[in-house]
Amino acid sequence: MENKSVNTSGIKSLNKLDFIKNLNNDIVNIINDYFFNRDNELVIKINLKDLKKICLYFSKDLKFYLLSAFAADESKDGSNNFKIRYVFSHSAMDLFIIVETYASADGIFPSLSADMPVLNWYEREIKDLFGLIPEGHPDPRPLMLFPENYPQDTNNNNEINAPCSSDSAGYHPLRKGYPSGLRPEFKKYGEYNYNKDVKGDGVFNILVGPVHAGIIEPGHFRFCMSGEPILQLEIRHFWKHRGIEKIAEGKTIDEALSLAEKISGDHCVAHSLAFLSAAEKILYIKISDRGLYIRTIYAELERLLCNINDFAWLFQDAGYSFGAQETFILKEDIMELNKYLSGSRFNKGVLSLGGINACGDIDELKKKILLEKLPDFKKRYLNLKKMLLNSSTIQERFEETGYINKETVLDL
Repeated sequence: MENKSVNTSGIKSLNKLDFIKNLNNDIVNIINDYFFNRDNELVIKINLKDLKKICLYFSKDLKFYLLSAFAADESKDGSNNFKIRYVFSHSAMDLFIIVETYASADGIFPSLSADMPVLNWYEREIKDLFGLIPEGHPDPRPLMLFPENYPQDTNNNNEINAPCSSDSAGYHPLRKGYPSGLRPEFKKYGEYNYNKDVKGDGVFNILVGPVHAGIIEPGHFRFCMSGEPILQLEIRHFWKHRGIEKIAEGKTIDEALSLAEKISGDHCVAHSLAFLSAAEKILYIKISDRGLYIRTIYAELERLLCNINDFAWLFQDAGYSFGAQETFILKEDIMELNKYLSGSRFNKGVLSLGGINACGDIDELKKKILLEKLPDFKKRYLNLKKMLLNSSTIQERFEETGYINKETVLDL
């Protein structure tokens, strides 16, 4: 049998329509069906038993990056019918690969986390929200529906539990059979099983959160340390998981857009843009060039605002308050520009289906103000960057902190 392989070094020049033909024959033979959802979205349907083989082929052999994995409840008439999708992309090719399969009739799918660690949280999220079992998962503990707050499927010590049937969805809120208004009784149901602490002479534990002094979201961090080196870190997030996906079921596009804006206050443009892009793609709505330009301007202003905020915290976390406050002033001036442009410091309400709302339009006067403000922002940022890089105190704090090899990241 001929064993063809896509040349990853020349993948950019590969005709997308010929992509399937250039895959290895043993991969082509396990593909049940495929089609282009859009020009750059290739949907590949496979059997569950072939999931590991094809995902590892795209990830390890063809060097595609896994972007996301998620499930959907497509059950009808009391049947269990859960579709799972794995989305891949390649840095050198404008192509998304969407691998589709179904969980087994009893709600089981093979965990790929041991081979693709990036899937760890995605699979645990699917388990919590849909009650599906990622069989063989190295860490099947709850990711967001913690035992302190939610009743667990009955089994021992947070092992992967048998899924609830569709007519008894339990506390897996993204199942179709789960009533949207159902809330668990407010009480403590159990204990979360932490990994065993590292033991040894001089080893100590530092517990941080989940309640913090600032206005950041709650998160619990358990550091096992020996001196300054961190031997083990356990993280628990999602304490305020709000079930927005469930709330959005049955909503109109405008109502769902309002929810998308509220997912994260200082990322309302990004979340709104993601939701609208999906809706417009489904409805075959084409955006005017002017609308695309204005959307891009607001998205870039939001990106700038968030990056400047993170930059300020580089100063703050190194104990250099003067630099932090100067940077926060710059952040405030960007928010004032947002207020002038759209009437909202976070540019809420700017985007709409098919384009932008009237409040977000940028006329010649607003364009003039933008062209005046942005060079000033850049100049001030570069001065702050120079301050940070030239401070020996800060550089001593940064030295050998937070380094990670590119190869390590790619292996994940």
